[in-house]
Amino acid sequence: MPADSQNLATTPLSTLFDAAASTEPTPGGGCVSAVCGYLAVALLLKSIRISVRKQPTDSTFPVVEQKLLGLSAKLLAFAQADSDSFGAYIQALRLPKDTPEREASRRQALHDATVKATETALDILDVGNDVLDLAHQVQFRVSTTIRADEQSCVELISAMNTTARENALTNLATMQGGDALRKRLSDATTKHKELLAACHSS
Repeated sequence: MPADSQNLATTPLSTLFDAAASTEPTPGGGCVSAVCGYLAVALLLKSIRISVRKQPTDSTFPVVEQKLLGLSAKLLAFAQADSDSFGAYIQALRLPKDTPEREASRRQALHDATVKATETALDILDVGNDVLDLAHQVQFRVSTTIRADEQSCVELISAMNTTARENALTNLATMQGGDALRKRLSDATTKHKELLAACHSS
């Protein structure tokens, strides 16, 4: 973690707001949207925990809850990774390039940071798809009085995935090679569209 990077797990929401609204490069859209996705999972957990009171014999709820808890931890970690990887990219930009050796070292550092940022964006997209899959599994099981929270989770996760996709596309546009990352992005994007359509079904 870069020295000036904030620890998102212990950062007050108001402090994160101020940092995101500042002219500093981090935290940016990928990090902030992943934090929103993290909170979206909380809404889905709430809808499950309220619903299980009225449907205590539904065996789906406990399984989905445990999976969501694991995914929420991943999202928070990936939000941090997004901020850190972009911070590393900014640091690489500032490296000296006054000799051929330093220029080559700077170029490699920029490439490595771009690859890491792209991988993190795709990690976020994959987790988002996993959350959407779980939301679809319970969308008609949760109590109607709390279904708005489940639907809010779906929309927030979709927005997070869209941001992750755009970040990955931006990075890949400047990257030599990266065919495996492009394939991963294509597959995840298709899956996102399918899952979102399923979650929007009635």
